[in-house]
Amino acid sequence: EKLKNVIDYCKWPPSGKRGIAFSRANLFGYNFESYKREAQKPLIIAMIEDLTAVQNLNSILSVKGLDAILIGPYDLSASMKMIGKFNNPMFKSTIDKIRKLSKKYKIPCGIHIIEPNFKLIKKYKKLGYQFLPFSMDTVLLNNALKRSFKF
Repeated sequence: EKLKNVIDYCKWPPSGKRGIAFSRANLFGYNFESYKREAQKPLIIAMIEDLTAVQNLNSILSVKGLDAILIGPYDLSASMKMIGKFNNPMFKSTIDKIRKLSKKYKIPCGIHIIEPNFKLIKKYKKLGYQFLPFSMDTVLLNNALKRSFKF
C-alpha cells in the first residue's frame, strides 16, 4: 500500500495525485510543457533495506508502476542484526532471494556497492544484478585523500 501511494504521489494528474507547482524540476515553468509529459512516468525504484521488505517482496514486486528495486546492504544487514557482515551466509542468502524473486517478476534488481572496489562490480554483475550504484561521493573523496597523503 505504501508503494502504491508513493507511485501515485510521484505522478501528475491524470496518472497520479502529485501537485503541479512550478519548481526546480521544470525550471520554474520554463520547461513546463516538456515536463508535463515526463511527470506522467517517473522512474520508481523501491529500496529493499529491511527484513520487512524482504518478507513482503512478492507483494512489492507485484505493484504496477514499479520499475526496479535496489538493495541497501548496510540497512538490510542492520535489520538482520549483522551490520556490514556481507559475507555472512544468511545475508548472502537473503540478497540472493531478493535477486531471484526480482528476476521471476521481471523487475530489475540492483545493489548499492559502497566500498569503491571494481571487483565488486564484476562480481555483482556476474551474479545478475542489473544496476550497480557505485560508492558515495564522501567515500570516494576520503579514499582519494588517504591515497594522496601516503608517503
